[in-house]
Amino acid sequence: MAGLWQLLGRAKAQRGADEGEELIFGAKQLSKAFVLAGDLGASAQLTEEPWLLLLEETFRLAEKSQLDDVAIMVGCQTLHRLRTSAFAAGRSGPSTRLLAQVFVPETLRRLSKGKLRRLAATVSWMARMAEQVEGHPSLRRQIEDLVVQAAEELPVRKEAGSASGREVGLVCEALSLLRLRSDLFLRYLRYLLRQDWDSVWSPKSLKDAARYLALCECSDKRAWRALALRVDKEPELSPGALADLALSFGTGKTAVWPALARRLAAQAANLGAEEMAVLCRAVLLHPLGTFGDAAEEELAEALLKSLSRRCGDFTPQLLRPICEALLRWRVALRKPQALAPVLSALARPCALLAPSEALALWSLLGPLGVEKSPPLLQALAGSCQKAVAEAKELQSCVVLCPGSDWWLHHLVLAGFLPSRELVASLSWQMRSGEDFVTSARLVALCGRAGFVEELEHLVPAFCALEELPGPALGAALQGLAKAQFRPPKALIRAAQRQIAEQTPQVAAALVTSLWALDFLRSPKEVLHSLGSLDDISQLSLGTQLALCIGTADRVPAHLLPPTWHRVASGSCAWIRWISNKVPPGLLSCPATSWFRILALLSPEAADLGGGGVQVASVEPQLEEEEETLLRPQREVLKWLQQSRLPVSQGCLPLPPQNGRSRLRVDCEADRSDTDAKGLGTECLRDAPAIIYVETPEATIPPEENMWFVEAVDVIGNDYTSQGDRLGRGTLMGFSIVDMDVQVVYGSLASVPADVGIAFTSRVHVPPLGQLVVIGPRDLQEFGCENKRGFVQLVSSGEFRSCQTAVNPPSVTITLNETLHQSLHVVIVPGETPRQNPQAALNTFDIFLRAPDGRNLDVALKVPGEPVTQGGRLSVLSLWWTQLLQYDQFFEVTVPLEILDDVDILVGGILIDFPKQPDFTLHSLDVKFANAFGESLYLSSSPYQGSVGDNQLLIRLDKTKRLRTGLTMISFTITRPTQLPLFNFWRVALCGNMGPNGENCTLGELRRDRGSEVICAPRRPAKKSGGRGRA
Repeated sequence: MAGLWQLLGRAKAQRGADEGEELIFGAKQLSKAFVLAGDLGASAQLTEEPWLLLLEETFRLAEKSQLDDVAIMVGCQTLHRLRTSAFAAGRSGPSTRLLAQVFVPETLRRLSKGKLRRLAATVSWMARMAEQVEGHPSLRRQIEDLVVQAAEELPVRKEAGSASGREVGLVCEALSLLRLRSDLFLRYLRYLLRQDWDSVWSPKSLKDAARYLALCECSDKRAWRALALRVDKEPELSPGALADLALSFGTGKTAVWPALARRLAAQAANLGAEEMAVLCRAVLLHPLGTFGDAAEEELAEALLKSLSRRCGDFTPQLLRPICEALLRWRVALRKPQALAPVLSALARPCALLAPSEALALWSLLGPLGVEKSPPLLQALAGSCQKAVAEAKELQSCVVLCPGSDWWLHHLVLAGFLPSRELVASLSWQMRSGEDFVTSARLVALCGRAGFVEELEHLVPAFCALEELPGPALGAALQGLAKAQFRPPKALIRAAQRQIAEQTPQVAAALVTSLWALDFLRSPKEVLHSLGSLDDISQLSLGTQLALCIGTADRVPAHLLPPTWHRVASGSCAWIRWISNKVPPGLLSCPATSWFRILALLSPEAADLGGGGVQVASVEPQLEEEEETLLRPQREVLKWLQQSRLPVSQGCLPLPPQNGRSRLRVDCEADRSDTDAKGLGTECLRDAPAIIYVETPEATIPPEENMWFVEAVDVIGNDYTSQGDRLGRGTLMGFSIVDMDVQVVYGSLASVPADVGIAFTSRVHVPPLGQLVVIGPRDLQEFGCENKRGFVQLVSSGEFRSCQTAVNPPSVTITLNETLHQSLHVVIVPGETPRQNPQAALNTFDIFLRAPDGRNLDVALKVPGEPVTQGGRLSVLSLWWTQLLQYDQFFEVTVPLEILDDVDILVGGILIDFPKQPDFTLHSLDVKFANAFGESLYLSSSPYQGSVGDNQLLIRLDKTKRLRTGLTMISFTITRPTQLPLFNFWRVALCGNMGPNGENCTLGELRRDRGSEVICAPRRPAKKSGGRGRA
């Protein structure tokens, strides 16, 4: 406050100054005063007296034409900063007059000659104040006219060369805030995006330009593509800006490219609640698969992780796009269970919603598996309790709202439903009979939940309804059967009357419901209830089979109507067989579930002679409620689908004997007609028996590598008893052949190193499979990334993800595409041990795994590099000159850093070039440059030499030891015909080698190295010129 009063004191002193005296308060001091006033207003320390004095000085300077562009811009910014205070424009009369009488006219007068960047910023600040002056229509119109004129001034300024992308972005922001359209400016913006590649665009200006194109519904695809290219080249876009860009592209009916989707996935953890909602709206504007399946899945997984942390910040307005996006990703994600943590996190904001808002969200969340999220169900129960407390809300929202029955169903099953209160609130509606479908479902739900006391109140009110349609009545009867609640006879008689009046399908459903209630016990009652079902051949297959289930054990076949004979002799026959074969616990499912399950079966393909059942391969589309009812009976369907043969095999692990594992395989045979020996082994005769085992780590000795097989008869139906031995055999076991793997890395102690692992896969590993590398425990570092760099799967494309474990050190790479059966290389950054580990512990294990976790190919106990003490050396990232079209060679620089003084003899450095095609040395002109510390001590004789044209040997002075420092080794390489598949450079240290490099050689395998090679670190190179890892 003192600084502001000091400036205002100078202004007061300026008033009494004579003409020609030094100006002590002008436009510059006015700008400073506005900045101070804005700071004080933001902290609620600004008072009325200094603010009015400041406005008075502004009017005085405007009258004398002493205002400049900066003062006007800063003044507009300050008015915007004070928008929540008592001095805001539109709320304070002096502030409103300042904006209308000074800032707007002065800016309009300066449009053609003022600094464009300041004018654009001023226009932007004024547009942000448009909402504040809604009560002053004339002032708002002045601001709108000013913004349009400023926008149409830009093409003129562009011809003069003074407009840039930043100014265009500010004007786009102003037009978007006021929702104004200028065709002249839009044509100019499209031209600027398509043709002018010299303009500088800030990240904010790119976002504002995209928003304005979307607002104007621009259909110029070239302009959108040019904007997308600029976005791709801008690395500094914030997460919020990326989300806004995605929304603008979607609103403009332009597809978001996969690169933007991946950038959004990488920045998902930094998104706020509003930004996440914006991103979800953007995703919903694009059809599924627009980004590509991989990019969409990557974006969904990244956003789901962040949603769980931000759920507490979501308002009701933000929750709806989030829920709609979750519904979309239920299909896009290959692992729908990833939604479970998000659903649980949504419970907190959803519990605070009003019942009507909560119900709208529940209708969206229903298909996402809400019934598996107890926290979310608990939140729903809270909303339900609020609804019960307000009768009007309950009547209009809970009872009569379409789609409310599914969440009532899951609340009942979870035990969260406040039954008594709900029943009391619904009793009047049941009496009125206005919604008999909801009433019937409520009876069914209470029955499933076992609310017997509530049923005693509900059932009489339900029976009193004047209209009881068949489908609703059937649902109510099923719930009563579940609760073992015996309904009144009036309800049973109503159901029996409905059988004769309804369609055959509804009648069949009512019949099965009565059977579930254990009514219609005698054959006479069953036949009487089937009076309207004389001819069932016109019914659907599922209906026929559902009726067969009920009649198979209740009515003799000769008492059935004549039209039933075909079904009785066909379908019902194998249904009796199923009843004998299916485990008893699975036969207790409701008849309605059997109705839907059996609808999947095809009796036309059934082998009734053997008692088998063929299963239809296409599952029909089920309604949401039917799908819910089917879930508890999935095991029944799974069993039926597996029962395709007359006999099947039973597998039983036995306790080990004499240290050997044992297994028993039986044929499940029907012995009711015969006691022939070997019936339990007939299914294995002349048929291969495939048994899945876990292989050992190494080949078992021949004397122990034997398999013993014996066939033994069983006595009667007691499968645990043993009879006569039917046969036996001894088979030779198999040998364990590891995958071909080689591990190479620098063998000096305690240095950063790239661990190169070359392996030859004998199988194809599908997408979502894994490459697992487990390193020795003595490695100080071994993971997906460190200061050395990142893991690289050199021979394949981009992988999906990489995970690091510490104990033991391991890397798990999840594949994004098929890893084909061939040679592959993976580079894992790490740090070597401090001392030489034991040979038995210095090993690597490599696993290739299927998406379900099965091992497809394995290599165990692959030996690692031994560790050499006495020197610490590191090869940093290589760089090379760019190879132009007609260049015959390029220069490569190898930075060699000596981390500590070396105590061992180093006689030479061998640099091995990439092969196939081989890189060759262009000339022996080798240069050395010292970056810091001591340089290399070169030999007095010619220090450079080549070995076979594809290796460079640097001879060192053997009388001196290497000292700490960084040396750049530069040489030229002849241009290759093409880049090799594995672009590796190897740098080796050699000890007391011969004068011509004897015993200092590197081969493909470790055993091919020369005897004087100390270490051979390997580094991958990029496939293009420039600076990179090599």
